[in-house]
Amino acid sequence: MNGSAGGFKVPRTDWCFGKIYTSECSAKILLARFPFLRPYTVPLRFLTEYEIRGRSVWLIPANHCPGAALFLFRTAEGRVLLHTGDFRFRQQILDDLRLCMPEKPSLQVDWLYLDNTFGTSDEAFPSQQVAYHQLSELILSHRRRNPALKFFLYCYTLGKEEVFWNLAEQFNTKVQMLKERFDKTACCGLGQSHFITKQEHDMVRDGPIFIFVRNMRDLPKTAAEVEKTKDTIHIVLSGWKGQYNVRHPRYFKILYSSHSSPSELETWVKEVNPDNLVFLLDQKPDAHRQSWQLRIQTKFTKRGQLATQCLEKGSPEAALVKSAGSTQSKLNFKPSVAEPDNFQSETQEQARSNPVAAHYQFVEIDDILKDPSRRKRQVTG
Repeated sequence: MNGSAGGFKVPRTDWCFGKIYTSECSAKILLARFPFLRPYTVPLRFLTEYEIRGRSVWLIPANHCPGAALFLFRTAEGRVLLHTGDFRFRQQILDDLRLCMPEKPSLQVDWLYLDNTFGTSDEAFPSQQVAYHQLSELILSHRRRNPALKFFLYCYTLGKEEVFWNLAEQFNTKVQMLKERFDKTACCGLGQSHFITKQEHDMVRDGPIFIFVRNMRDLPKTAAEVEKTKDTIHIVLSGWKGQYNVRHPRYFKILYSSHSSPSELETWVKEVNPDNLVFLLDQKPDAHRQSWQLRIQTKFTKRGQLATQCLEKGSPEAALVKSAGSTQSKLNFKPSVAEPDNFQSETQEQARSNPVAAHYQFVEIDDILKDPSRRKRQVTG
């Protein structure tokens, strides 16, 4: 099981689907919400080898939400399968993958199962570091003009905890969130030092609070709804450029995503260079997705490269090209609308010249959560 219990439907109390293998952090979140699953839940450490039903299994931090993991499997016959689940690519993931495969001079993955949420040429967004600095500069600039402003940050029920943790660090404050979310973060050791609930703040009044985390369902849908809230800046955190756009001087969108950007996905698949690639989201793609997927399949997988060679030679195996593209599962995309004037889209080059961006060093979720001795832990199961 990848990720956390944040968005899961309530499982049956008469659970009959076998063991649940998950990361230690995800297990804590899962069992806090569904304690009756304890007899079936098996927590696994990151970067530790386990033997499960005759297969070697490793978990690699996925830089997504707390506890999210890539699963690396090696069968008794030596075949290697890598399942990303939801993930945000960073170089450390490649380093960790090589750590799990020390006997191989180069990465040799037979099947790569890929999170292709943003696997399309029609989307683009900056790195998490750049997007975070856009956010922090936005808050700083508005607080200089009006220190009494409140900032409402909108996201899903779990994920982007690293954003709130970094804001608490940078601004020397606590970030207020709903108790349900606070309890999940507390399971991972991210609780009281940086976050606080409204109930707790009302009791202890632990300093001024000006950053508040809100659920997406509470996001203002129109400028009129934004106008009703005075002295409040509304900021939505999402990678979708065509969604959640409202034109109002106190409404902003930061393209901060917990999923990999198209360019990051390309880098990842190129480096892994798997024999075969399976896209996890499986539905009939639009033209942008279809062309992106086919290009990734043919350029960066061994199967696609072979098919391309056969096609150039006019070989009968050229039919492989037709099977090199996969489809993806239903996402219910909303139609794109024009980007508002206050749409945040700073380039990495601009961010490097931003003195505020250079002043604070953003820390990613897995670096916040990690055990400093994790690289020394080598266990054969």
